[in-house]
Amino acid sequence: MQNDFQAVERDMAELNRLIAVNRQDISNFEDFHSRLVSQTEEVVHAISDLSARCAELESGGARISEEIEAASVVLREKSDAFRAIEQELSEKEDEIEEKRRQIFRISEEMSRARNEMSGIRPH
Repeated sequence: MQNDFQAVERDMAELNRLIAVNRQDISNFEDFHSRLVSQTEEVVHAISDLSARCAELESGGARISEEIEAASVVLREKSDAFRAIEQELSEKEDEIEEKRRQIFRISEEMSRARNEMSGIRPH
């Protein structure tokens, strides 16, 4: 009977040890679970912040694309106007060059006429 009693005591000691180990495991798992829940909340919050930031960036990107397109239209219009002005200036330069040639011819004719007139005059 004594052996039976000692065996029961050993079994009870082993059960108490296992209970203590299991309680520690439960406590560790609860801590782990708590940290995991906290990390999950942080990740969810970070995802929410990133999603909001992504939406802002997409909106900003769309706005910038619209502004670039509008600026491109203005640039094309100004380029066309600039080309028209360049063309007009080129035409004016050609007209000025033609007028300069005419003035030069008239000047030569006047000089020739003066020379002829001075040659006709008695000295």
